[in-house]
Amino acid sequence: MSRLLSGTQGFFDTGLSFATVLLLLGGLVLGVACVNYANLATARAARRVREIGVRKTLGGSTRQMIALLLGSFSRPVLVANLVAWPAGYFAARAYLNQFSQSIGLTPWPFVLSVAITLAIACLAVVGQTLRAARTTPAQVLRSE
Repeated sequence: MSRLLSGTQGFFDTGLSFATVLLLLGGLVLGVACVNYANLATARAARRVREIGVRKTLGGSTRQMIALLLGSFSRPVLVANLVAWPAGYFAARAYLNQFSQSIGLTPWPFVLSVAITLAIACLAVVGQTLRAARTTPAQVLRSE
């Protein structure tokens, strides 16, 4: 009996170490994604400072500028999530098929991934857009 238990313990240890590695890799990917979103938002806001200045001169509000940049920034995030879903589904299905009593794969992890990536993108864009939109249009237009 102890021999049987020792064999299953090894299987669970392997599964636990595999899950730990996946968790660490996921955290690393999330960290890199956050840095990349922030850099991309900074570059886009810097590139569009003149446009933001002109729009504010013509009566645009800061809220409209944020909505404009969020719209242009969230579309690629959504497309990237849609492209990544099949690979994520097959990887999760392959992992879950290793177990004798596999659970069903629901769409909630995929919906949660979209929500998290959009939240990270929104935080990055809102911070940079607020900084760009708070500059006075006269300063922006005068410098160019």
